[in-house]
Amino acid sequence: MKKLQIFFEIVFAVLAVAVISISCTYAWPEPEYGLTAWVQAIGSIAAILVAILVMHWQNRANENRDEINSKRMLRGALRCLGVELFQYENMIKDRMTRKEMIWAPVQADFAIFNAYATLLGSLEDDTTLQYVTGSRLKIQNFFTNVNELSRTVEILRFEDGNPDLEKKVDELWAGLVEHSPITLNWIEGARQGIDKAIKAIDKSGGPEVS
Repeated sequence: MKKLQIFFEIVFAVLAVAVISISCTYAWPEPEYGLTAWVQAIGSIAAILVAILVMHWQNRANENRDEINSKRMLRGALRCLGVELFQYENMIKDRMTRKEMIWAPVQADFAIFNAYATLLGSLEDDTTLQYVTGSRLKIQNFFTNVNELSRTVEILRFEDGNPDLEKKVDELWAGLVEHSPITLNWIEGARQGIDKAIKAIDKSGGPEVS
């Protein structure tokens, strides 16, 4: 489509030069310097038109290059976010299926997640943005509760039989059991949206974006 548009622009420029040349030839009598003067005048007009077209094509080429680079950055950010979400998903599943792991604290660094999420400003799919943001918050809350449970269990080791601590452990564990499926659903929604967005970028950008 772009090549066809460029072709029509070239044809239009050539026709414009031809129309101007014919108009000048028939509208005014030949100048005292003869045909050479007309050729020089027409050549000057043609040179101006060509210069304008070259500048136009250069600007379009720069815009296309910026668009391609923007798509590459967006697709790269989406892929990295997909990997991050996959890792968090596995961590949550491991914590919930292997109960002995739930007592250990977890270090979740969201710096990379946040860095790539900031690149999603040009993503037009609001649903995917909501899922990415929502899943990030739910993952953070999940790990915060895991660490709170870990600290409470550690304290309970020194205060064995403390009913308040035992109750707190039960409540924290019940909260994790209740909210882990919800968190995983949000992660799955975000990953599906990311996959859809990547396919849309690949389809719109063609081989130039890859």
